[in-house]
Amino acid sequence: MKRLILSEGKHDTTFLEKLVRRYCSEYSIHTYDIESKSEDDRHPEQTREIRNFKEKYNPYDVFLKSEGGKENLLKVAPKIIKRQSNKDINFDFLIDLDEGSAQDIENKINKSLIERSAGKEIEIQPVDNPNKRTFVITQEFEVWVEKQYISSFNIIFIDPELEQIMGIKDSDSDRVIERKIESGIEDERIREPIIQSLFGE
Repeated sequence: MKRLILSEGKHDTTFLEKLVRRYCSEYSIHTYDIESKSEDDRHPEQTREIRNFKEKYNPYDVFLKSEGGKENLLKVAPKIIKRQSNKDINFDFLIDLDEGSAQDIENKINKSLIERSAGKEIEIQPVDNPNKRTFVITQEFEVWVEKQYISSFNIIFIDPELEQIMGIKDSDSDRVIERKIESGIEDERIREPIIQSLFGE
């Protein structure tokens, strides 16, 4: 089944793209970084991109999409959960923990789901305990609507954030960032829990 993975920024999608291409090369990848798009083009284009990705004729297995920051990602997450649950697509999120805990993120998503539900009872619930590793916490969540199970998804929490773990600085050139990301995907403390959470490998 096709898989949509949403993250905060372009360093995340670059990291995930390199990770999948090197260690899960059987999957074909499409990427979309919202930072590279103009404000006017963003909404219609990203809606079209997701719709096209879901089509049977679309050749890609994995769609990596960045949202231009945590605030944007947390706004989009409830929409994806509501619209894509129980559809012919898997979806997951990659979120940094540089501004709060995993519980804070869960609470924010549930609060937003309630505000957007128009009276319908909808929430996400964690499945079992989170899998905590050195830099990565993975947690499976179930989506429940009117007390009925609908589907499940994963959130991969990076503690504290991918850029800090890999030593990426604002002053780094694109070439230096590329090299640091290449080094980062070789670190099994980061790589293994992410691959296991996304692809079960």
